[in-house]
Amino acid sequence: MDTYSKVVNTARNAFNSEITKPLDFRVKQLKAFYQLLEDNSVELVEALGKDLRKPKTEALLAEVEVTKNQIKGVLYEIHKWVKPEQVETNIILILDKAYILPQPFGVVLIIGAWNYPFLLISAPLLGAIAAGNCVIIKPSDKAPETSKVLKKLIPQYLHKDCFHVVTGGIPETTALLKERFDYIFYTGSPCNRTKDKRSL
Repeated sequence: MDTYSKVVNTARNAFNSEITKPLDFRVKQLKAFYQLLEDNSVELVEALGKDLRKPKTEALLAEVEVTKNQIKGVLYEIHKWVKPEQVETNIILILDKAYILPQPFGVVLIIGAWNYPFLLISAPLLGAIAAGNCVIIKPSDKAPETSKVLKKLIPQYLHKDCFHVVTGGIPETTALLKERFDYIFYTGSPCNRTKDKRSL
């Protein structure tokens, strides 16, 4: 419990420092994640094979290459996403201009699923990075080899204070959900989703 509090507090302190707000930081992290895939695709594919007996071609195309293409798409669009959006004003503010300025949520928890243990982590992670959030990643305990690879590689490529990987099963996840998160991205059963909602 204390360990999870420390991890979440580290991420929250990093977010409060506004390190994730500049566009340059977000782009750098996205490119670093792309480099992670370039450098370690073989290790990821092997882990997916051990966990799910996925054929190498399927694991490479359906999880790794899809993620690389998603990163390219995010990098192409991110400059548009962060721009202030001008909106109409009422008669009282007719001489003023009003804008919607996209803001990050804060500390995001991503809970992965067993059937696509990398893709269902990486897809929401890209959005969270692009939006300027700090992220705690909880891979599925049903995919232990993929979890090990993520826990090893994420700190090597992404900012260590902003992005963390925690592993474990139901007891560890239950303890983790006692911490405060600003957004939880979860793929899984309705029963577990109800528990996640109660933690918000």
